Amino acid sequence: MSERDERGVPQCPHCAAPIEGAATTCWTCGHEIAPGEPTHADLEPEPLDQIPIVDWKDPDPTQLTVQSRDALPASQAKGRSIALVGGVGVLACVTAMIVLQSLQPAASPSPQPVAAPRPASPAPVAAAPVVESAPAPTWVGARRTTWANDGSKTISFELKATSDVNVWMSRVRPLLVVRCLYRTTEVFVAINSAASIEGQSGSHTVRVHIDDDAELVQQWTDSMSGQELFAPNSVALARRLASAQRLRFSFTPYNAKPATVEFAVQGFEKLAPLVGNTCGWKLDEPGTAQVRTARLN
Repeated sequence: MSERDERGVPQCPHCAAPIEGAATTCWTCGHEIAPGEPTHADLEPEPLDQIPIVDWKDPDPTQLTVQSRDALPASQAKGRSIALVGGVGVLACVTAMIVLQSLQPAASPSPQPVAAPRPASPAPVAAAPVVESAPAPTWVGARRTTWANDGSKTISFELKATSDVNVWMSRVRPLLVVRCLYRTTEVFVAINSAASIEGQSGSHTVRVHIDDDAELVQQWTDSMSGQELFAPNSVALARRLASAQRLRFSFTPYNAKPATVEFAVQGFEKLAPLVGNTCGWKLDEPGTAQVRTARLN
């Protein structure tokens, strides 16, 4: 049947199947044709060239991801609300656990055993500094004689004590002197201070100790200034000093405690002949030390 023939035959308004005669039911789809219902042939088809062609465009991704809450379907909004509530609940639980842990007191660490302190090693004892003693004073004086005021020859030697002593309101270094003056031998100690006042004017008690000899207690006279004490037998004392090493001399200064000084008299054996020759006496022969000591008394 051609397209032209098909247009003259009534067709089912539902499936466009041809209908024979005045049939009220489509034998193909079973559609009941109501009286006066236009058949498929009566329906004028829309021209194909009048159907609008719509270009397909991909949806804008921003319109799919950014949507207002009102634009969401009710079911999807409800699901998101439940998920949000669940997330908030989990976050609240985690926060509560952290707070509880922070409030619990920290477990005190178990006490560590304390090691017993080691005994301190003794500090090294610093060695005492070595103090070199000063050399002992030596005899001082010119070996040549000079002229005195009376035209006689004179010579003098002196020796400082090994240390200072306390006198009234001061400290002094006494001086031992052996000289020949005006043809007289003199041995005296310049104490550089007035001696104590005793009963006999001008006489003062002293103690003389030479080497290992017995200590002698003697009366020595003072000078015009009162600061020198002269030996009573100067020649005997000068001879004894020529063979001695040490002389200890004790005296009592004015208004002070007794003082003792020491003189290192070694070396005087070379000077004693000069004093003796000037004043007209000689040293005793060796072995007469006891005789010289007896003469000192």
